[in-house]
Amino acid sequence: MDKEITSILGIDGLPSEKQEEVVNRIEKIILTKLTSKTINKLSPENRKKYTEVLNSGNSEDIYRFISGKIFGFDELITATSTEIVNEFKKKLALK
Repeated sequence: MDKEITSILGIDGLPSEKQEEVVNRIEKIILTKLTSKTINKLSPENRKKYTEVLNSGNSEDIYRFISGKIFGFDELITATSTEIVNEFKKKLALK
């Protein structure tokens, strides 16, 4: 995904440290937005269970839980990632 982001943003010519910094920032924003969207789609009961699974820190368990509770979760990941990367691309074009 990192190479895709750097290519889409046109920052592949930057030093690798700067590329990594930008990609890390974007990934954090994607994760935050995805978490918010996920919580909003869960029932109150499943939100509590989600918090428990999230606190376990096991990414496979987290993914398995969410994808079992939210229909089209993979598409939500793709849509959210695309949305954030495109927002960054627009901001970079304005500079």
